[in-house]
Amino acid sequence: MKYDTLPKSELDKFKKVMPESKVLAEYKERITALKPDEIGHFTLSKGDVKPGTVKMRLLRAAKSLGVGIEVKRFGDEVVFYRQEGESDFPNEGKVVKKSKKQE
Repeated sequence: MKYDTLPKSELDKFKKVMPESKVLAEYKERITALKPDEIGHFTLSKGDVKPGTVKMRLLRAAKSLGVGIEVKRFGDEVVFYRQEGESDFPNEGKVVKKSKKQE
């Protein structure tokens, strides 16, 4: 085994740029094509990817686009829409503690 040192300026030649996956590109396309008054709706069949996979792909695609989206799973269906302002489901996924005064 051989070891040597190199200047940092040569670091770029070692970095590999991963091409964007076709799957992620498809999700990005669906998000960008969505009009403000529309929701995207996936109905999954047996043998398709799991609803959680669709949700994570949508969130990853939205993040790379710099767009906020809301994604909800309902059994074998996934819906999403562009998020403007506050969530339509403000307490979903959050633990809401009751104060002793409320009990």
